[in-house]
Amino acid sequence: LSFVSFHVDWCPHSQSLKPIIDRAAEELETEYPDPNQLTFARVDGDAEPELAKRHGVMKYPTMKIFRYGASVRLEYRGQRSVDAIKEFVRAQLSDSLTRLAAPVSDSQVPVEPRQKAMIGRFRSNDSAGLDTFLRVAELLRDEECVFLAIV
Repeated sequence: LSFVSFHVDWCPHSQSLKPIIDRAAEELETEYPDPNQLTFARVDGDAEPELAKRHGVMKYPTMKIFRYGASVRLEYRGQRSVDAIKEFVRAQLSDSLTRLAAPVSDSQVPVEPRQKAMIGRFRSNDSAGLDTFLRVAELLRDEECVFLAIV
């Protein structure tokens, strides 16, 4: 997961947000020391206008989430505080997949009526298909869809 802040130096909101993001990053990187799990980055929109445009940045500051190198639709629009940013990032790092131990009948699957759900059945936790399913669940986690893996 990458939390990317698009900013410009002339914007007072970008300037006031910088130390807040820096502190949240410092605290979360202590909690999640593996750089493959969490990275914070900053992009200067004046220095990199094409990059900002490619990711749909129209105003500053804009904070986006990237998964597996691709930006997701979700932008951070919450409170501009260290604690709020940390809470948002932790939620994004939480498991996007509910695992159920087989055998499970359809009536035991915890899905509400009219709820969107993707249900995958896998032979083992080491299945390549399960890894792919997990990636899809992470990429689509903000689409109001529940992902269940029965292993």
